[in-house]
Amino acid sequence: DKRQTLIITAPHDGLVSFDESVLKAGTWIGKSEPLISVYDFAKQEVRGFVPEPHFARLETHGKAYFYPVSAPHISMDLEVRSLESASVHDIKDPLFLSVFEGGVAVRQDQKERYIPDQASFPIYFNVANPESVAIDHSHIERGVVVIEGQARSLFIRMVTKIWSIFVRESSF
Repeated sequence: DKRQTLIITAPHDGLVSFDESVLKAGTWIGKSEPLISVYDFAKQEVRGFVPEPHFARLETHGKAYFYPVSAPHISMDLEVRSLESASVHDIKDPLFLSVFEGGVAVRQDQKERYIPDQASFPIYFNVANPESVAIDHSHIERGVVVIEGQARSLFIRMVTKIWSIFVRESSF
């Protein structure tokens, strides 16, 4: 029956999330562009964005700690799984956007995309001890991640900042 082909199923249980701005009447959607995301609670993952000034101080397999907004006295041990070397041009997930109470400052362009105010790099974490986590996973939890990074002197930070401004302004 043709109606059976219109039923969409996910490969796993989870929470459905979608970008309402994409699902407007008259919006063209590419064949490979995702309409929704299904978050799988069996795979405990924390993800976020690192602002450019802190990017060089981080490395994979570094220690980190997640503090949920709803219970800041509870922490979850994490390990940096991956840190993407390319910054994102627009962020589609509303959980991260400042206009939806997220932590990444954004502005909206003419095409209604959310553009980060400063270069932001995606970062992904694994839960270090999943069996010891005391956070409820029946929903997605916003929070703050504190990451152990390499210390940098004030001089190195100033030189790095000046260099990044030079590169950005000269369009390298």
